Amino acid sequence: METMHKWMAIIVMLWFFAACGTIDGLDMTLKERICNGETYARHVWGFGEKAMECAVNRLVRNILEMTPKQTSYELYKSEACYSGVSAIGFSTCSAVLTEDECSQCIQQALENLFQECTHSVGAQVKLVDCRIRYENHDFPH
Repeated sequence: METMHKWMAIIVMLWFFAACGTIDGLDMTLKERICNGETYARHVWGFGEKAMECAVNRLVRNILEMTPKQTSYELYKSEACYSGVSAIGFSTCSAVLTEDECSQCIQQALENLFQECTHSVGAQVKLVDCRIRYENHDFPH
């Protein structure tokens, strides 16, 4: 009977850590999400919303791929499409994470970002162990 209680305790602890977003030292708990009220559709830049959407998509792809591979786990990048419409982004992970953990955290941050900030010209998400920001203008990082 005692063995059963130990297993039940282990299961409850695993569930608790999963519910809190913590996996093997990786904490993906949402701390903050900010969306710019302006959206792609409200701006007319050359090809309109398609240009900003293209720039954001390129930027997000690069953030996801490149951030975990940076020695410092930091990336500041600009991507442009069509008539020079740019999306500028910054991403970073905690230095104690592994490359795989950084990748998981960035993926989760992007999912959080696009759940609420769809088609926003700027947005940022801060999780405990990583953060992402993008804008349609330059910004200090």
